[in-house]
Amino acid sequence: MAETINKRLEDLREVMRREHLAACIFPSTDPHQSEYVADHWKGREWISGFNGSAGTAVVTLTSAALWTDSRYFLAAEEQLKETEYQLMKLKIEGTPTIAEWLGRCQTHHQGRLSHVRTNHSGCADDGQFFVC
Repeated sequence: MAETINKRLEDLREVMRREHLAACIFPSTDPHQSEYVADHWKGREWISGFNGSAGTAVVTLTSAALWTDSRYFLAAEEQLKETEYQLMKLKIEGTPTIAEWLGRCQTHHQGRLSHVRTNHSGCADDGQFFVC
């Protein structure tokens, strides 16, 4: 699975460079904040491999990180293994917020930040991404 995730990151970054995007954010939610998210909106799981119900993946041109809470620390460590994702443990001292982390990354790169929604059915391994 790690090889697939790393390929997806590579493909996403190709699109990001073409569209002049500095970062993409993949939340766990759908536009309606539904309690149970349909597969169609599971972009964070698709891009990271992490299948917990709470978390946010952020991808820049050079880094990738996933924020989740203590319920999922062990599962996330296992599911992110051998990918380039860095696990960010929410509410643990020293863990940057997404904004802080992006601010650090943004000082090195220029480009727009984009909130990304992926169409799960369209996100096959052919590298098609739907950016809003």
